[in-house]
Amino acid sequence: MSVCTGSLLLAKAGLLENKKAATHWSAEKLLKKMSPSTKVLKKRFILDTIYTSSGVASGIDLSLKVVEIYFGKKVAKNTSKYMEYKLYEN
Repeated sequence: MSVCTGSLLLAKAGLLENKKAATHWSAEKLLKKMSPSTKVLKKRFILDTIYTSSGVASGIDLSLKVVEIYFGKKVAKNTSKYMEYKLYEN
């Protein structure tokens, strides 16, 4: 999982080859250059075999989505409420 430009580190390691990914808008061209086979999408977050988000706030959304995947919607909602953060709905 990466947040914001952390996707560049994953690309450098070859972990985004032939995958979909998100990154900060300012790093999209660089990510495409570093990993030409990666499909860079303009989304808040991507759930591929590696999870990526487009920015820091999107990273919170992605983290809450991971909580939902592993522990369910109710736990994700309770977590976002505890954080005083509005749960992002797809």
